Amino acid sequence: MIWCWGPWSRARHAEALRPREPERPRPIDWQRERWVTYTLADGSLSLEYPARWSFTPLFDQRTEVPLDDLKVRVMCMGQFQPPRATLYVTRYECHPGLAPREWLRRVEHQPALRSRLVGELLERRETEVSNTHAVWLRTRSVPPNDGQFWEKRLLFFGDGEIAYEVAVTAPQSAIDPLVPGFERILASVQFRPPGRE
Repeated sequence: MIWCWGPWSRARHAEALRPREPERPRPIDWQRERWVTYTLADGSLSLEYPARWSFTPLFDQRTEVPLDDLKVRVMCMGQFQPPRATLYVTRYECHPGLAPREWLRRVEHQPALRSRLVGELLERRETEVSNTHAVWLRTRSVPPNDGQFWEKRLLFFGDGEIAYEVAVTAPQSAIDPLVPGFERILASVQFRPPGRE
């Protein structure tokens, strides 16, 4: 699949840059949601997400991009609206591999990685994913073509040659009803690095 946008005209470009009206929260009955499990093809990560979200595996459709000594690839993406919300899983690779705590130190001390993950930091917690040290972050930023704050909640963890960012994000003005679902998504994440039985 080829990802492209167009045709672009000056009028369309100007319209895209116009700030959106803040989105309003809409109630979601999370007790009635049906959930499904997604597992990456290599079995290294799985998570649950709401079945009505549009979910797309991207393993063979997105190329790796360099980030200092890391290779970065978006592995899958889920989207929902209204209100708009996005779930995505990003894989980071480093050769040679790193211990779990060293991956977390990279978040603090590698400026390019920190900038990619964090934006404006609102909250940070140490946690675990499948007995692997992890960091939970709540951040916010303004996407270039949106004009309003988006809030992101993410887990970052790694062991050996791979690490993952599992992130859920939505406009800050509409996030409150989404929080229980976001928490369930992040709590469902399971990690099985290559070589771990």
